[in-house]
Amino acid sequence: MNIAICEDEIIMIQELQKLIERYKQLKRVDITLSVYTSGEALLDSKLEQDAIFLDISMAQLDGIQTAKKMREQGFTGIIIFLTSHTERVYEAFEVKAFRYLLKPINYAMLEELLDLLNQEITKTKKEYIIITTKQKTVRVTYEDVLYIESIGKNVEIHTLDKNYIMRGKVSEFERILIDKGFFRVHKSFLVNLEYIKEIVNDSVVLENEEIIYVSRLRMKQLKEAFVNTLRRGINVWR
Repeated sequence: MNIAICEDEIIMIQELQKLIERYKQLKRVDITLSVYTSGEALLDSKLEQDAIFLDISMAQLDGIQTAKKMREQGFTGIIIFLTSHTERVYEAFEVKAFRYLLKPINYAMLEELLDLLNQEITKTKKEYIIITTKQKTVRVTYEDVLYIESIGKNVEIHTLDKNYIMRGKVSEFERILIDKGFFRVHKSFLVNLEYIKEIVNDSVVLENEEIIYVSRLRMKQLKEAFVNTLRRGINVWR
């Protein structure tokens, strides 16, 4: 699990770190822990954590405000609020918080929560590629990628929602995605097999009706891979 603590009280941070380390040792769970002492510092990070322990009562940008901005930036992970009070419990629904953890925190409370957290993360774990453009860095699930196209020294990543252009090579993504249901149909195109609607002559037609040319030397292997995907009848990531 990749977990972050965002808390402005050093004593509370140290206590949580100690309890999480105890859980890690007793349960033999792999946990990567990072610490932020303000909402601003957390928002400046890449927000790639599975879960974030977020103090509600922080100076300047409080926990609720921070959580709203995190969701606006595309954070889809789990949020656990740390608080001494429950007055703002209804605001947590707006940011889809997983739980409240009431201070002071003891090991029994944290153990129960981390057990639930571990189960939830395991159940919903998805794999991502990290896309870095001139404007921002985002993460996109493998299953949201339609295809990746080579354009000069850049690649254009076509997803269900939008396209991203970044520096790179199709071959770099092929190494990551070749075992995840993707196929290099042409030196310039890496296609997600799940979105191929049909193979017609020397091209593939995607579910969105886009047509991509297939190299003659790759056609036989593509047909075999496509048929295997159809036979499985399931999403390749599940």
